[in-house]
Amino acid sequence: MNNKSFTTRKFAAIAAMLLSSFAFSAQAQTWEISPKFEGADDAPVAIKAPVAKIDPAANQKWWGYFTTDMKRIAVGTQKAGTFNQAFHIKPGNEVAIGNKIKAIRFYLRDKSVIKDLKIWISKTLPGDVTKAEYYKALDLSTLASGDETNGYAGKVNDILLDNAYNVGTEGAYVGLIFTVPSASSETAKYPIVLGSTPDVKEALLLGAPGQQWEDLYGQGLGVLAAQVLVEGTFHQNAIVPLDFSTAYAGLGKTTTFELNVTNCGTEGISNFDYTVTTDGVASAEKHVNLATPFKVFGGVTTVEVTLDADAQSGTKEKTITITKVNGVPNQANSSSCKGNLTTVDKLFKRVIVMEEFTGTGCPWCPRGIVGMKNANEAYPDNFAGIALHNYNSDDPMSMSAYARLGFDGAPQCQLNRDVKCDPYYGSDKKTILNDIKRLLIAPPAVGVEVKGELTNNNTEVKVKVNLDPLTSGKYSLAYVLVADSLYNSKWKQGNNYAQFSPAQAPEDMKDFCKGGKYGKSYCSPVFDDVAVSSSYNTAGINQATSFNMQKDVAVTQEYTLKMPTKKSVKEVLKLNKLNVVVILLDSKGKVVNAGKAAVTLDPTGIEEVNNNAAEVKEVARYTVDGRRINAPQRGVNIVKYSDGRSVKEIVR
Repeated sequence: MNNKSFTTRKFAAIAAMLLSSFAFSAQAQTWEISPKFEGADDAPVAIKAPVAKIDPAANQKWWGYFTTDMKRIAVGTQKAGTFNQAFHIKPGNEVAIGNKIKAIRFYLRDKSVIKDLKIWISKTLPGDVTKAEYYKALDLSTLASGDETNGYAGKVNDILLDNAYNVGTEGAYVGLIFTVPSASSETAKYPIVLGSTPDVKEALLLGAPGQQWEDLYGQGLGVLAAQVLVEGTFHQNAIVPLDFSTAYAGLGKTTTFELNVTNCGTEGISNFDYTVTTDGVASAEKHVNLATPFKVFGGVTTVEVTLDADAQSGTKEKTITITKVNGVPNQANSSSCKGNLTTVDKLFKRVIVMEEFTGTGCPWCPRGIVGMKNANEAYPDNFAGIALHNYNSDDPMSMSAYARLGFDGAPQCQLNRDVKCDPYYGSDKKTILNDIKRLLIAPPAVGVEVKGELTNNNTEVKVKVNLDPLTSGKYSLAYVLVADSLYNSKWKQGNNYAQFSPAQAPEDMKDFCKGGKYGKSYCSPVFDDVAVSSSYNTAGINQATSFNMQKDVAVTQEYTLKMPTKKSVKEVLKLNKLNVVVILLDSKGKVVNAGKAAVTLDPTGIEEVNNNAAEVKEVARYTVDGRRINAPQRGVNIVKYSDGRSVKEIVR
């Protein structure tokens, strides 16, 4: 993702910054998600014949993995082609199985750039939709298309089936197919409309004639923006819980985790009861009240449930059964889900490290500043940000002595030196907070505690690390000194967001938009989490030596970081705004855990004024918070003298 190549056109520029790739089995395809700031320059497509939505009758419900309250986005290959799109009504579906499909709902961005549109329903994924149990070619002139307000791609089309489709126990696939003859416009490059939501298995299936179908689950794209109108009988109070992977708990502790559930009842979900079964033994019922009732029929929501740790460390399968919904028995046929609980001897704090490639010369990098700020605020005890200002060599905060992490554009970050993604939108193109939340689930195998102290007349930072391992092996530590509150009015950060109005931007980006606090093409924000020193040399080699650890044997490591000598940084550096980040790496260079601590001032580096102070020359003077001043200022001043001493002087 090299953002140096962004065009100046707003819509194209924003689209270019959100890249997501995946491949069909038979023919590699690179897909791009359409922009977060939708349609900044592009006028909506004219709608000649709008089609009204079908309001369901008393015995009918619209159902799909997509729900109409979702934000709608668009994806495409930027190439011409035939695009087959589908979702799966799975066996056991509480809404559709045994009922009838009366209509199909889908969204179109621009009917003028497509042809040969068909809808279809089939028991299996068809290679040729004309072989499906039901298919219908549609007259494009009767359909609605065009983008709605910002963030909502496409216009809705509800199509009644010529004959109702009976959904059997095997379920059904529902889809649409069209051809884009020429990808000459933005809507032709991104013609497929999706619902922006966490991925669901078989909720976004893509294919093409002669190619194998692909389930795009796990790509962070969302679900196909399509639904079916189901007619029949429905439950009133029903929840279907979805299987989960692994939750973690410390011995003797209770863990709270998020469980995804589907509302299959017309009354929605206000509260529910559940049991947890381990080794065939069910627990007592637990009760959960939702802070806000969930009313979306067929919609998936997240609820918090608790699991008690097992008596011994290890992993056991757990079955969670939803027994009651809104105080009455759960009517869902599938009322249970399964997953694992891993009980560990010790539950250490995990700290996620974000190393961000950025620079003052990168006009899209303000979103990285905001993304880092959001992460610090959301996870103050579990996040360590490291901003590497190496995008442009004339950046006053640039520092060459650091690991070579293989960034290929800015803004870009790595989380725990594994997940490479956008520092604002994250890997799911929604928010970096989702990635951090996911990485925090599994507890670390080693506890990390860090202390940092200024020493040697504030020229060095002595770092002490206490490690508590639950495993054995060879490890290494990387040490980084980061600075907050760096500000110089002469430092100019490129800012392409100044071309957008606040109404076009998320709330947290408004300061960088037109009229905002930093709403100029070149602005002077306050920089935080800036890497100013590290244990790496200019060749990118870590100077801290590796070491061995044995399970349950505590280890202490020490390292001394040099304070920055770069003049532009020293002039604005505040001694009370320094943090040290220590990254624990295994023998393969993977991040095991990390620690972060504020650097404390060296009590031996600040002395009281003595009677001989007048015998040497004053060379610098600072306030107690590390800000340089040109003359004595009332209160405590820190004075640096030509003999190398730093002394504390009280000015009255």
